[in-house]
Amino acid sequence: AGTSRSTPSTAVTGPVPGPASSRSRDHSRTTVIPGAWPLLAYGLRPFFPLAAIVAANEATYAAWNAHDADAVAAVFADDAVIVDSGVGEVRGREAIRARVAGMLAAFPDLRLDRRSLLVDTGANADEWTLTGTHLGEYFGIAPTGRRIEADGATFSRFGADGLVEHDTNYIDVAGLLNQLAGD
Repeated sequence: AGTSRSTPSTAVTGPVPGPASSRSRDHSRTTVIPGAWPLLAYGLRPFFPLAAIVAANEATYAAWNAHDADAVAAVFADDAVIVDSGVGEVRGREAIRARVAGMLAAFPDLRLDRRSLLVDTGANADEWTLTGTHLGEYFGIAPTGRRIEADGATFSRFGADGLVEHDTNYIDVAGLLNQLAGD
């Protein structure tokens, strides 16, 4: 009696996608969701601006194509998890940075091109094509000098801070290995 419990709030800032004329009110600055913490307890996500997810996705592609392992890792939470089909799991931002650096060393001309992007509250899915020349060791395979092209898809979940918490990547590993073997 007489005690009150403070309810934490989650504030998310960023632009709202779509032309300004399509909005009846300007929601482009800050949305505050009082009591968002119970949503998180049940695995539900508070509102997260779709434009911020698109921006994070674009920053990821730009970082890969700039061959900047630190910038790729910067879009991930400290305790993020990446699950790569056929390759395994990576945990933590530093391990993610190391995996990216290894990939860039193996394919120094690596290019990642997005083919499609679907965005939902707190998540995105994108299809991509990876190309490069195998000039460094890649998962124990000595450099072959062969040019590769592999299609894949990534499903990402974002935290309220806008960083990627979990990625699941699907890539045509068999096709990639066949290309490296010269088949």
